[in-house]
Amino acid sequence: MKMKRLSVLLAVVMLLGSLSVFALAENDADEALAWTTGNGYGSVVENKDGTATFTGDAELNSDNSHCGPYTKDGATAIADGDITDELDIMIDPLSMEAGEKFALSVSINDAAGAYKTELLVNFFATGSKSVAVAIGMAPEFKASLTEAGVYTLKYRYYDNEGKLFAEFAIEKDGEVVAKAEAIDMKVNTADCGKRGYIWFCDISVDGGLRVGTPAVQDAPVLLPGDWVTEGGYGSAEKKSENLVILKGEAELNSDNSHCGPVIKNPGLLEDGTLVDELYVYLDPAELEHAEKFVLTAGLNNTSDAYVDEFAVMFQKSGEVINVTAGVAPGFTGALTEAGMYTLRYTFSLANDAVLGCFTVLKGDEEVASTGNVVMPTATPDNTKGRRYLWFCDISVDGGLAVYSDPNADYTAVDAAIAKAEALKAEDYEDFSAVTAAIKAVVRGKDASEQAAVDAMAKAIEDAIAALKPVSTVSGDESSDAVSDTSSAGDEPSDTPSTGDAANVLLWGGLLVLAMLGGVLVCRRAKQ
Repeated sequence: MKMKRLSVLLAVVMLLGSLSVFALAENDADEALAWTTGNGYGSVVENKDGTATFTGDAELNSDNSHCGPYTKDGATAIADGDITDELDIMIDPLSMEAGEKFALSVSINDAAGAYKTELLVNFFATGSKSVAVAIGMAPEFKASLTEAGVYTLKYRYYDNEGKLFAEFAIEKDGEVVAKAEAIDMKVNTADCGKRGYIWFCDISVDGGLRVGTPAVQDAPVLLPGDWVTEGGYGSAEKKSENLVILKGEAELNSDNSHCGPVIKNPGLLEDGTLVDELYVYLDPAELEHAEKFVLTAGLNNTSDAYVDEFAVMFQKSGEVINVTAGVAPGFTGALTEAGMYTLRYTFSLANDAVLGCFTVLKGDEEVASTGNVVMPTATPDNTKGRRYLWFCDISVDGGLAVYSDPNADYTAVDAAIAKAEALKAEDYEDFSAVTAAIKAVVRGKDASEQAAVDAMAKAIEDAIAALKPVSTVSGDESSDAVSDTSSAGDEPSDTPSTGDAANVLLWGGLLVLAMLGGVLVCRRAKQ
């Protein structure tokens, strides 16, 4: 199967007279895809977040369309196998007005390179906060897109018993949203050659289409010392380099809240999706009825003043902690188990809106999510980036345990294991306690269980400290054994021992010295 993917990152924009060449990096090949613009084919403008804005031509065509860019690059032949093309597009049903539309077509040429057929897919806003999808060659296919986000549009041409067939699919976050299969293109495969064009034959969306997947910025690490508390913003008690206890201000505010700590980090929305994450240990059983806290993420305008925010409330009710969001009135969530929770905000740019999303995760499992919602007052034109991450209310007795890293630190465990592995088990009477302590290590615990992880490290170290080396025969014991052997029997042995050999050499040396001494005396006497 041959696959050509039009990916998310812009490579370069070149202007050659009226020809605008827009290159995108490919997933399966290094060749660039050039988009033709101008002279009635719209425009392509590179964005800093790695996407590009595609617009249709300003002049309306006779078929009520605004013709947009096209590309013929990256074409493969049906004779070589299936032809598949993909394109990532930001579709924002929540901000599109009724009648706004776009159309994307992928054509097939004949063997001589002339047009043969095409699969045209239409997208149009219904006025009910949804985008309807229709295919001319598959009139029975109907789809409706209701969530804002990046959608992958997949086209596939393939041979079916000598006939050319097509398949079209829409994916979001790796999942199939809609799919049209076995579309009879009414031509013989033998009469077809390469894929022809990929063409936005209409872009009638105000502000154009964002093509590609925006870059996602890493969430900043929030350290215990980064929280601002002065001036009525509660308190932040540092417990370790990874843990801080945040509390609200003791004095109750007029809105029945206890103002808590705030933190600020830089981040420009134009550079890609903004992500903020907080790691909070929550146990519904520990909260009293009606105890609550509110977390909000704010955005700045282009003058670094407040423009909008996304506030989320957590409140104990019954046996659970309910989660609600002001900008997403239809959203509800419930936390039922004790554990480490990730509270994640994302802000991204759509075609003519700023999208916000709040998600609660427990480990890798998504517990609740608002999905993308249009921010009420923030727009791409008036929004710059982050303003704050703020616990505007902490009305929880004892405060909140907030971690910088949700994962437990296994550094001491790894060091203890390395120490044990450097030892030879055969050098010790019993190595089993060390082996058992190592086998007892459980990986993957979160930061709230750090004490248990530290205990694992200590168990290994204690087992190493208790090791007893294999006993060896001492020097005194060796002497006694020799003495006992040599004294066996009534008569001394005639066989010399190691000590006897040493004595013979000693006496022989003394004798030589004595003879030399005699010679010297004689010489002196003679003189």
